[in-house]
Amino acid sequence: MYKFCDICKRLLDNPYDPNSLNCGGTCRSCMAAAGDTDCIRELQGEYDHTQLPWDDYVANGTNVYIDSPENPEATKMSEEPNACKNVAMLTGPDAKANAAFIKKACNSYYEMLRALRTIQKELDDTASWDKCGSAYQRITEAIAIAEEDE
Repeated sequence: MYKFCDICKRLLDNPYDPNSLNCGGTCRSCMAAAGDTDCIRELQGEYDHTQLPWDDYVANGTNVYIDSPENPEATKMSEEPNACKNVAMLTGPDAKANAAFIKKACNSYYEMLRALRTIQKELDDTASWDKCGSAYQRITEAIAIAEEDE
């Protein structure tokens, strides 16, 4: 089933539109327009890493690549060699599983961090909440780790 942005009605999670990333029912562009600093930075390309989303695939039967297509229609580096930026090449028996894990972690990083910040803010705004609870501490620690080098 297709999902659309609550604000602009753009198709969400469209693989040909990186700004259609679903940020809780709203596209990345609308979130940036609303002042979400992470979305603004993502749209402006201010991160030091290759643009997301990343994809993984096997080439030559052994090497696993993680790539970021510059041309969204080119899904595999082998189909259109200059259309992708090679992020990493992994080898060895665990290469495929490691590439899938890296892809999943990196592609979901900003949305998970945004969700944790939202939960933390909502808990901070709740006067009756016991901030010594283990869930709150885990959220706070996870945010600190994620923001360590920012």
